[in-house]
Amino acid sequence: YRIDAFPTILVFRKDDTGTTQHESYHGERSVNAITGWAEHFIAQAKKAIPATRTVDANKDGVADSHHATGCMVSGLLHVQRAPGMLKIQAMSDSHEFNWETMDVSHVINHLSFGPFLSEHAWQVLPAHIAASVGALDDKVFSSDQHIPTTHEHFVKVVRHEVTPPSGAKDPVVSYGYVAHSNNIQKAGEVPTIRLNYDILPI
Repeated sequence: YRIDAFPTILVFRKDDTGTTQHESYHGERSVNAITGWAEHFIAQAKKAIPATRTVDANKDGVADSHHATGCMVSGLLHVQRAPGMLKIQAMSDSHEFNWETMDVSHVINHLSFGPFLSEHAWQVLPAHIAASVGALDDKVFSSDQHIPTTHEHFVKVVRHEVTPPSGAKDPVVSYGYVAHSNNIQKAGEVPTIRLNYDILPI
């Protein structure tokens, strides 16, 4: 069996013939998520002998139990106005990982710098500045399925001040950025997501 991490969770159904690809769990590794997933199969088993239902959610040729995301990362960081790096990497005292098969493909749903903008602020900002506030939003970054891949994002952050056309005293302040991304494929390196940011001086 293809073992990506320890522990790995596989489904062995009653109707498996021995040649069927077994489904692997790719959901959130929390008590609620795993027990909810298991209860779904128990409910199936009580109704009837379940037929195998496999989905190749990430198109890597390996059967998955369902369409899901391995991890979701969200939050707010307070950092100094100096160059820095945010690193996302699988590490655990209670798990061992097979780096050769680890896939850190990801979607950046939202990434921005500075305070949250009000509805009024969004209306005041010119379109090109507003677009730069979340330049990486909804971008998809995929890894080669057979080669351990590290993703690097290089971000240059620029402060903008826009005076409302109404002549209000306080300008709207926003932080936009430009980004460049690339992949690194190096044998023996742990697949990682690195976000390098540099806040340019005013």
